[in-house]
Amino acid sequence: MTPPKPADSAKPVTPPPAADKPADKPAEAPKVEAKAEAKADAKVDTSAFVPGDTSSYTLRTDFGYGGQNFGNEQGIDHTGFHFKIAPGLMFRLFDDRLRVPVRLFYGYQALNKDLGAGVESTATMHQVGVESGAGYAFHPTWFSAYGLLGLGAHIYNAPESRDGMKGAEFNKNPLLFPLSGAGFGLNLGAELCTWYDAVCAKAGYTHTFGLNPTLEVVDGPSSAMGFNPNGFNVGLGIDILRVVDNIRGGGVAKPRGSREESRKEDTPPEGAKPGEGAKPGEPTKPGEKPVEGPKPAPALTGVALFEAKRDENKKYAEQAQKAAAAAKSDLDIVKLGSTDAAKAKAMATDAVASFRIAL
Repeated sequence: MTPPKPADSAKPVTPPPAADKPADKPAEAPKVEAKAEAKADAKVDTSAFVPGDTSSYTLRTDFGYGGQNFGNEQGIDHTGFHFKIAPGLMFRLFDDRLRVPVRLFYGYQALNKDLGAGVESTATMHQVGVESGAGYAFHPTWFSAYGLLGLGAHIYNAPESRDGMKGAEFNKNPLLFPLSGAGFGLNLGAELCTWYDAVCAKAGYTHTFGLNPTLEVVDGPSSAMGFNPNGFNVGLGIDILRVVDNIRGGGVAKPRGSREESRKEDTPPEGAKPGEGAKPGEPTKPGEKPVEGPKPAPALTGVALFEAKRDENKKYAEQAQKAAAAAKSDLDIVKLGSTDAAKAKAMATDAVASFRIAL
Protein backbone atom coordinates (compact mmCIF):
# COMPACT_ATOMS: atom_id res chain seq x y z
CA MET A 1 0.00 0.00 0.00
CA THR A 2 1.49 3.35 -1.12
CA PRO A 3 0.94 6.35 1.14
CA PRO A 4 0.11 9.75 -0.37
CA LYS A 5 3.01 12.06 -1.22
CA PRO A 6 3.83 14.70 1.35
CA ALA A 7 3.62 17.41 -1.32
CA ASP A 8 0.06 16.50 -2.08
CA SER A 9 -0.96 16.44 1.54
CA ALA A 10 0.43 19.90 2.06
CA LYS A 11 -1.50 21.50 -0.82
CA PRO A 12 -3.62 24.45 0.32
CA VAL A 13 -7.31 24.12 -0.23
CA THR A 14 -8.58 26.23 -3.10
CA PRO A 15 -12.18 27.33 -2.63
CA PRO A 16 -14.50 26.45 -5.53
CA PRO A 17 -14.79 29.29 -8.03
CA ALA A 18 -17.83 31.42 -7.51
CA ALA A 19 -20.34 31.11 -10.34
CA ASP A 20 -21.27 34.17 -12.34
CA LYS A 21 -23.79 36.06 -10.38
CA PRO A 22 -27.07 36.30 -12.31
CA ALA A 23 -28.37 38.84 -9.86
CA ASP A 24 -28.23 41.60 -12.48
CA LYS A 25 -30.56 39.86 -14.93
CA PRO A 26 -33.37 39.19 -12.43
CA ALA A 27 -33.07 42.85 -11.46
CA GLU A 28 -33.66 43.79 -15.10
CA ALA A 29 -36.38 41.21 -15.61
CA PRO A 30 -39.23 43.51 -14.58
CA LYS A 31 -38.15 45.97 -17.30
CA VAL A 32 -38.02 43.24 -19.93
CA GLU A 33 -41.34 41.91 -18.76
CA ALA A 34 -42.84 45.40 -18.87
CA LYS A 35 -41.61 45.86 -22.43
CA ALA A 36 -43.08 42.53 -23.48
CA GLU A 37 -46.40 43.43 -21.89
CA ALA A 38 -46.33 46.84 -23.61
CA LYS A 39 -45.82 45.14 -26.98
CA ALA A 40 -48.64 42.72 -26.26
CA ASP A 41 -50.92 45.59 -25.31
CA ALA A 42 -50.10 47.50 -28.51
CA LYS A 43 -52.78 45.67 -30.48
CA VAL A 44 -53.79 46.79 -33.93
CA ASP A 45 -57.07 48.66 -33.73
CA THR A 46 -59.48 46.92 -36.11
CA SER A 47 -62.34 49.36 -35.54
CA ALA A 48 -64.33 50.51 -38.56
CA PHE A 49 -62.71 53.93 -38.34
CA VAL A 50 -59.35 54.76 -36.73
CA PRO A 51 -58.59 58.52 -36.68
CA GLY A 52 -54.82 58.04 -36.60
CA ASP A 53 -54.72 55.55 -39.49
CA THR A 54 -54.38 56.94 -43.01
CA SER A 55 -56.35 53.96 -44.36
CA SER A 56 -59.40 55.52 -42.69
CA TYR A 57 -59.26 58.43 -45.14
CA THR A 58 -59.62 58.67 -48.90
CA LEU A 59 -58.79 61.25 -51.55
CA ARG A 60 -60.10 60.19 -54.94
CA THR A 61 -59.39 61.84 -58.26
CA ASP A 62 -61.18 60.64 -61.42
CA PHE A 63 -60.27 61.35 -65.03
CA GLY A 64 -62.21 60.21 -68.04
CA TYR A 65 -64.74 60.84 -70.75
CA GLY A 66 -68.47 61.47 -70.50
CA GLY A 67 -71.55 62.72 -72.24
CA GLN A 68 -75.14 63.94 -71.83
CA ASN A 69 -78.41 63.52 -73.62
CA PHE A 70 -79.77 67.02 -74.19
CA GLY A 71 -83.21 65.94 -75.34
CA ASN A 72 -82.58 66.30 -79.06
CA GLU A 73 -83.69 62.74 -79.80
CA GLN A 74 -80.10 61.94 -80.77
CA GLY A 75 -79.08 60.07 -77.65
CA ILE A 76 -75.83 61.10 -76.00
CA ASP A 77 -75.01 63.95 -78.34
CA HIS A 78 -72.88 66.25 -76.13
CA THR A 79 -69.59 64.72 -74.94
CA GLY A 80 -66.27 65.79 -73.45
CA PHE A 81 -63.66 65.54 -70.72
CA HIS A 82 -64.77 64.40 -67.25
CA PHE A 83 -63.02 65.11 -63.94
CA LYS A 84 -63.93 64.61 -60.28
CA ILE A 85 -62.19 65.02 -56.92
CA ALA A 86 -63.65 63.55 -53.74
CA PRO A 87 -62.06 63.67 -50.26
CA GLY A 88 -63.66 61.77 -47.40
CA LEU A 89 -63.63 58.94 -44.88
CA MET A 90 -63.26 55.19 -45.36
CA PHE A 91 -64.94 52.77 -42.95
CA ARG A 92 -63.57 49.22 -42.93
CA LEU A 93 -65.59 46.32 -41.55
CA PHE A 94 -65.29 42.54 -41.22
CA ASP A 95 -61.48 42.36 -41.20
CA ASP A 96 -61.22 45.00 -43.92
CA ARG A 97 -63.34 43.00 -46.35
CA LEU A 98 -66.30 45.41 -46.42
CA ARG A 99 -65.34 49.01 -47.18
CA VAL A 100 -67.71 51.96 -46.98
CA PRO A 101 -66.51 55.34 -48.33
CA VAL A 102 -68.26 58.61 -47.46
CA ARG A 103 -67.02 61.54 -49.55
CA LEU A 104 -67.79 65.08 -50.59
CA PHE A 105 -67.29 65.54 -54.31
CA TYR A 106 -66.88 68.10 -57.04
CA GLY A 107 -67.20 67.07 -60.67
CA TYR A 108 -66.72 68.77 -64.00
CA GLN A 109 -68.11 67.63 -67.35
CA ALA A 110 -67.33 69.39 -70.63
CA LEU A 111 -70.13 69.06 -73.19
CA ASN A 112 -69.58 69.76 -76.88
CA LYS A 113 -71.40 68.96 -80.11
CA ASP A 114 -70.27 69.82 -83.60
CA LEU A 115 -73.17 71.17 -85.64
CA GLY A 116 -71.13 71.70 -88.80
CA ALA A 117 -70.19 74.85 -90.69
CA GLY A 118 -67.96 75.92 -87.81
CA VAL A 119 -70.85 76.05 -85.36
CA GLU A 120 -70.59 74.18 -82.08
CA SER A 121 -73.01 73.60 -79.25
CA THR A 122 -71.09 73.93 -75.98
CA ALA A 123 -71.99 73.72 -72.33
CA THR A 124 -70.49 72.68 -69.01
CA MET A 125 -71.91 70.75 -66.09
CA HIS A 126 -70.60 71.15 -62.53
CA GLN A 127 -71.51 68.63 -59.86
CA VAL A 128 -71.33 69.07 -56.07
CA GLY A 129 -72.66 66.77 -53.39
CA VAL A 130 -71.97 63.78 -51.21
CA GLU A 131 -71.44 60.19 -52.25
CA SER A 132 -71.28 56.89 -50.45
CA GLY A 133 -71.55 53.23 -51.21
CA ALA A 134 -70.03 49.87 -50.36
CA GLY A 135 -67.18 47.80 -51.65
CA TYR A 136 -66.16 44.21 -51.08
CA ALA A 137 -62.54 43.06 -51.21
CA PHE A 138 -62.50 39.67 -52.91
CA HIS A 139 -58.75 39.81 -52.36
CA PRO A 140 -57.51 42.07 -49.53
CA THR A 141 -55.00 43.80 -51.79
CA TRP A 142 -55.50 43.03 -55.45
CA PHE A 143 -59.21 42.99 -56.27
CA SER A 144 -62.29 44.76 -54.93
CA ALA A 145 -65.59 45.99 -56.40
CA TYR A 146 -67.65 49.03 -55.41
CA GLY A 147 -71.13 50.38 -55.94
CA LEU A 148 -71.61 54.13 -55.36
CA LEU A 149 -74.52 56.54 -54.95
CA GLY A 150 -74.09 60.30 -55.15
CA LEU A 151 -76.65 63.00 -54.41
CA GLY A 152 -76.28 66.72 -54.91
CA ALA A 153 -76.72 69.49 -57.47
CA HIS A 154 -75.94 69.59 -61.18
CA ILE A 155 -75.24 73.09 -62.44
CA TYR A 156 -75.30 73.77 -66.20
CA ASN A 157 -73.86 76.71 -68.08
CA ALA A 158 -73.74 77.62 -71.76
CA PRO A 159 -72.47 80.78 -73.51
CA GLU A 160 -75.02 83.56 -73.79
CA SER A 161 -75.98 84.74 -77.28
CA ARG A 162 -79.16 86.35 -78.62
CA ASP A 163 -78.41 85.61 -82.27
CA GLY A 164 -78.51 81.85 -81.92
CA MET A 165 -74.88 81.34 -82.92
CA LYS A 166 -73.53 80.59 -79.45
CA GLY A 167 -74.96 78.48 -76.70
CA ALA A 168 -76.32 74.96 -76.40
CA GLU A 169 -78.73 72.93 -78.46
CA PHE A 170 -81.25 71.21 -76.23
CA ASN A 171 -84.87 70.08 -76.26
CA LYS A 172 -84.84 70.03 -80.09
CA ASN A 173 -84.54 73.81 -80.40
CA PRO A 174 -83.15 74.72 -83.84
CA LEU A 175 -81.13 77.60 -82.40
CA LEU A 176 -78.42 77.74 -79.78
CA PHE A 177 -79.54 79.23 -76.50
CA PRO A 178 -77.79 80.23 -73.29
CA LEU A 179 -78.20 77.75 -70.51
CA SER A 180 -77.83 78.62 -66.87
CA GLY A 181 -79.51 76.68 -64.13
CA ALA A 182 -79.27 73.93 -61.56
CA GLY A 183 -81.23 70.84 -60.74
CA PHE A 184 -81.18 67.95 -58.35
CA GLY A 185 -78.46 65.50 -59.37
CA LEU A 186 -78.39 61.72 -59.05
CA ASN A 187 -75.10 59.87 -59.65
CA LEU A 188 -74.69 56.10 -59.81
CA GLY A 189 -71.31 54.41 -60.17
CA ALA A 190 -69.55 51.06 -60.30
CA GLU A 191 -65.83 50.46 -59.85
CA LEU A 192 -63.31 47.64 -60.04
CA CYS A 193 -60.20 48.39 -58.00
CA THR A 194 -56.74 46.96 -57.42
CA TRP A 195 -53.52 47.71 -55.54
CA TYR A 196 -55.38 48.16 -52.25
CA ASP A 197 -58.00 50.42 -53.95
CA ALA A 198 -55.33 52.81 -55.21
CA VAL A 199 -56.32 52.38 -58.88
CA CYS A 200 -59.90 51.82 -60.09
CA ALA A 201 -61.65 51.45 -63.43
CA LYS A 202 -65.00 53.21 -63.14
CA ALA A 203 -68.25 53.79 -64.97
CA GLY A 204 -71.05 56.14 -63.93
CA TYR A 205 -74.56 57.30 -64.78
CA THR A 206 -75.92 60.79 -64.07
CA HIS A 207 -79.43 62.19 -64.16
CA THR A 208 -80.56 65.75 -63.52
CA PHE A 209 -84.07 66.54 -62.28
CA GLY A 210 -85.88 69.89 -62.22
CA LEU A 211 -83.68 71.86 -64.56
CA ASN A 212 -86.07 74.45 -66.03
CA PRO A 213 -84.12 76.98 -68.09
CA THR A 214 -85.74 80.23 -69.32
CA LEU A 215 -84.69 81.22 -72.79
CA GLU A 216 -83.58 84.82 -73.34
CA VAL A 217 -84.32 85.71 -76.98
CA VAL A 218 -84.90 88.89 -79.00
CA ASP A 219 -88.62 88.80 -78.40
CA GLY A 220 -88.09 88.57 -74.62
CA PRO A 221 -87.85 85.76 -72.12
CA SER A 222 -89.82 82.62 -72.82
CA SER A 223 -91.60 80.48 -70.30
CA ALA A 224 -89.54 77.89 -68.43
CA MET A 225 -89.27 74.54 -70.11
CA GLY A 226 -88.63 71.19 -68.54
CA PHE A 227 -85.15 69.86 -69.17
CA ASN A 228 -83.88 66.67 -67.50
CA PRO A 229 -80.58 65.65 -69.10
CA ASN A 230 -78.94 62.32 -68.35
CA GLY A 231 -75.70 60.73 -69.35
CA PHE A 232 -72.66 58.61 -68.54
CA ASN A 233 -68.96 58.79 -67.76
CA VAL A 234 -66.11 56.28 -67.82
CA GLY A 235 -62.54 56.63 -66.70
CA LEU A 236 -59.78 55.88 -64.25
CA GLY A 237 -59.87 56.67 -60.54
CA ILE A 238 -56.75 57.12 -58.38
CA ASP A 239 -56.85 57.34 -54.60
CA ILE A 240 -53.88 59.50 -53.67
CA LEU A 241 -53.81 58.38 -50.02
CA ARG A 242 -53.79 54.69 -51.02
CA VAL A 243 -50.89 55.36 -53.36
CA VAL A 244 -48.99 56.98 -50.47
CA ASP A 245 -49.80 54.03 -48.18
CA ASN A 246 -48.55 51.57 -50.79
CA ILE A 247 -45.30 53.47 -51.31
CA ARG A 248 -44.70 53.63 -47.57
CA GLY A 249 -45.47 49.92 -47.30
CA GLY A 250 -42.72 49.03 -49.75
CA GLY A 251 -44.96 48.59 -52.78
CA VAL A 252 -48.18 47.28 -51.25
CA ALA A 253 -49.83 48.52 -48.07
CA LYS A 254 -50.84 45.77 -45.68
CA PRO A 255 -54.63 45.70 -45.20
CA ARG A 256 -55.65 46.68 -41.70
CA GLY A 257 -57.52 43.44 -41.05
CA SER A 258 -54.46 41.32 -41.85
CA ARG A 259 -52.23 43.09 -39.31
CA GLU A 260 -52.76 40.38 -36.74
CA GLU A 261 -51.13 40.57 -33.37
CA SER A 262 -48.20 38.18 -33.01
CA ARG A 263 -48.85 35.33 -30.65
CA LYS A 264 -47.25 35.82 -27.28
CA GLU A 265 -45.79 32.33 -27.23
CA ASP A 266 -44.07 32.91 -30.57
CA THR A 267 -42.45 36.14 -29.44
CA PRO A 268 -38.88 35.48 -28.17
CA PRO A 269 -37.76 37.39 -25.08
CA GLU A 270 -35.91 40.61 -25.74
CA GLY A 271 -32.27 39.94 -26.51
CA ALA A 272 -32.82 36.27 -27.34
CA LYS A 273 -32.23 34.91 -30.83
CA PRO A 274 -35.04 33.11 -32.68
CA GLY A 275 -35.11 29.45 -31.77
CA GLU A 276 -33.39 29.94 -28.42
CA GLY A 277 -35.14 29.43 -25.14
CA ALA A 278 -35.21 31.94 -22.38
CA LYS A 279 -31.95 32.53 -20.58
CA PRO A 280 -31.68 32.50 -16.79
CA GLY A 281 -33.01 35.72 -15.44
CA GLU A 282 -35.23 36.40 -18.50
CA PRO A 283 -39.01 35.89 -18.69
CA THR A 284 -40.17 33.01 -20.93
CA LYS A 285 -43.56 34.66 -21.59
CA PRO A 286 -45.05 37.99 -20.61
CA GLY A 287 -46.47 37.76 -17.13
CA GLU A 288 -44.31 34.80 -16.03
CA LYS A 289 -41.48 34.89 -13.49
CA PRO A 290 -37.91 34.89 -14.82
CA VAL A 291 -36.13 31.55 -15.16
CA GLU A 292 -33.76 31.14 -12.21
CA GLY A 293 -30.25 29.84 -12.90
CA PRO A 294 -28.19 27.56 -10.60
CA LYS A 295 -27.43 29.14 -7.27
CA PRO A 296 -23.70 29.94 -6.85
CA ALA A 297 -21.70 28.29 -4.07
CA PRO A 298 -20.97 30.71 -1.25
CA ALA A 299 -17.41 32.06 -1.19
CA LEU A 300 -15.35 30.94 1.86
CA THR A 301 -13.70 33.72 3.83
CA GLY A 302 -12.32 34.29 7.30
CA VAL A 303 -13.16 31.65 9.92
CA ALA A 304 -15.04 29.45 7.43
CA LEU A 305 -11.95 29.26 5.18
CA PHE A 306 -9.68 28.40 8.15
CA GLU A 307 -12.03 25.63 9.31
CA ALA A 308 -12.25 24.14 5.80
CA LYS A 309 -8.46 23.98 5.52
CA ARG A 310 -8.19 22.47 8.99
CA ASP A 311 -10.69 19.72 8.16
CA GLU A 312 -8.88 18.88 4.94
CA ASN A 313 -5.49 18.69 6.72
CA LYS A 314 -7.05 16.44 9.34
CA LYS A 315 -8.25 14.10 6.58
CA TYR A 316 -4.74 13.94 5.10
CA ALA A 317 -3.31 13.26 8.58
CA GLU A 318 -5.64 10.32 9.08
CA GLN A 319 -4.61 8.88 5.72
CA ALA A 320 -0.90 9.29 6.63
CA GLN A 321 -1.44 7.61 10.01
CA LYS A 322 -3.10 4.61 8.36
CA ALA A 323 -0.22 4.34 5.86
CA ALA A 324 2.35 4.45 8.70
CA ALA A 325 0.58 1.66 10.56
CA ALA A 326 0.50 -0.50 7.44
CA ALA A 327 4.22 0.10 6.82
CA LYS A 328 5.12 -0.84 10.42
CA SER A 329 3.18 -4.08 10.06
CA ASP A 330 5.11 -4.94 6.89
CA LEU A 331 8.36 -4.17 8.68
CA ASP A 332 7.61 -6.68 11.46
CA ILE A 333 6.96 -9.42 8.93
CA VAL A 334 10.03 -8.93 6.74
CA LYS A 335 13.35 -10.05 8.21
CA LEU A 336 15.93 -7.45 9.17
CA GLY A 337 18.79 -6.88 6.70
CA SER A 338 16.74 -7.75 3.61
CA THR A 339 16.15 -5.24 0.82
CA ASP A 340 12.42 -5.38 1.36
CA ALA A 341 12.85 -4.51 4.98
CA ALA A 342 14.92 -1.47 4.10
CA LYS A 343 12.28 -0.33 1.66
CA ALA A 344 9.55 -0.89 4.22
CA LYS A 345 11.50 1.07 6.81
CA ALA A 346 11.89 3.97 4.40
CA MET A 347 8.16 3.89 3.65
CA ALA A 348 7.39 3.98 7.36
CA THR A 349 9.70 6.92 7.86
CA ASP A 350 8.02 8.82 5.03
CA ALA A 351 4.60 8.02 6.40
CA VAL A 352 5.50 9.30 9.85
CA ALA A 353 6.92 12.48 8.31
CA SER A 354 3.73 13.00 6.38
CA PHE A 355 1.70 12.50 9.51
CA ARG A 356 3.72 15.14 11.36
CA ILE A 357 3.44 17.64 8.47
CA ALA A 358 -0.31 17.16 8.28
CA LEU A 359 -0.62 17.89 11.96
